[in-house]
Amino acid sequence: MPVVDEQRPSYVGGSAAGVRRLHEAVAAFLQDGTLPSAGCAAVRTVPSTDLYRDDTTFAAFSVQQQIAPNTDDGARRTALCHHELALFGREDLGRVLDLMCGVGGHLVALKSSGLRWKSYLGVDVNPLALDVARRAAGADAPARFVKADVRDWVPGEGTADTVLLTYEALNTAGREQATRLLTTVATALSPGGSALIDLSVGTSTATAGRDAQVLPDGSTAVLTSVEDTGSDSTQQVLVHTTHFMNADGCRLHFSHPWWVPSPGLLRSLFLDTGLEICSEHQVHAFTDSDKPSTANAVQFVVVRN
Repeated sequence: MPVVDEQRPSYVGGSAAGVRRLHEAVAAFLQDGTLPSAGCAAVRTVPSTDLYRDDTTFAAFSVQQQIAPNTDDGARRTALCHHELALFGREDLGRVLDLMCGVGGHLVALKSSGLRWKSYLGVDVNPLALDVARRAAGADAPARFVKADVRDWVPGEGTADTVLLTYEALNTAGREQATRLLTTVATALSPGGSALIDLSVGTSTATAGRDAQVLPDGSTAVLTSVEDTGSDSTQQVLVHTTHFMNADGCRLHFSHPWWVPSPGLLRSLFLDTGLEICSEHQVHAFTDSDKPSTANAVQFVVVRN
């Protein structure tokens, strides 16, 4: 059974009656949590990686979000990726490993950065995103791609001089899977190599509750809820659930965990997995974004200890 509805969100203008129904649905959701369609209550909470891998509707939706210029992922493309690549402080990035590479945004930036690099390997579980990334690479780039779940994929020891694990990937993983991903980073890094790891740390901007808005197109509403499922003094453990609806009801919904470690816990996880922090940055702090975690994310440059 698919995790999301088969039809994608509608982004075309609606009638006055349809817009009124959207605003009524938003008001009802904010007041008492009333969901837009009968099937919404059955949405399952699964890791984002599972959604990318198992549900073609969500996979296509995520690619749309990553390439559209007016969305969070689209807005983070080349210019901000250039800023991230500059954090390494090296003119030659050597062999680049991009974990959860998506549509290849960092590869596009790498090609236009003026930096030297020997090869690029992008790993992602979403085949639709990899298709976009391959086209972005072109025929002449020393780039290849692997369709794999990074939670299970094992790199060769010391096979990368530069590792990228960005887009708050660890926040979607949870503590256990984050530890596994950090071990993957440490395994892949060559002596003298470094990795860039981007995630929200401390306190998430999303707290338990509900939010809803009608998008500027006037025909789509986004309903979101956040549930605390076990936070403590060392971490926030949340579940984010999102419903995209039009005048006819919910067209797409999904629910995934969101994990935010404290600075102390994150440092412990780095040390436990053989990594050491060299520097910390917030290059997205002034970014206009439809996702607050983007601006609040911290970029860590780490090496093997």
